[in-house]
Amino acid sequence: MPVSSVQMARVLHDSLNDESNKNEVVRLFLEFCEEKKLTHLLPNIVKHLEKINAKKIADNTIRVYVARNQDKDVVDMIVDFVSKKSDAPISVHKDEKIIGGFVALYRNTVYDGSVTKQLSRAKEILSV
Repeated sequence: MPVSSVQMARVLHDSLNDESNKNEVVRLFLEFCEEKKLTHLLPNIVKHLEKINAKKIADNTIRVYVARNQDKDVVDMIVDFVSKKSDAPISVHKDEKIIGGFVALYRNTVYDGSVTKQLSRAKEILSV
């Protein structure tokens, strides 16, 4: 059964996350590639590792979308609301579709504190 560079990159990435001796993991991985005649896949494996790492960084970044530029204190309050983890990278983006409030994304969760969402909730409550 053929092995893909994507599969190899995932295995290597997972192995590097689980092991404390990363140099040994890489050495064994390269030996395996040579033994199985898979060295031609190495450039694509590196490319896929870079994609995996970029996604991991993006998933661990608190992305805050606001209607207009906000003071650092306001952004800090939003980040505290989203996560107490203060060492997570933060990126703030201006989004003209947001009337007011904010929308934050962190680890595949959406925190919608926008005016549009609040009005939608009020409409649902009042229509019952």
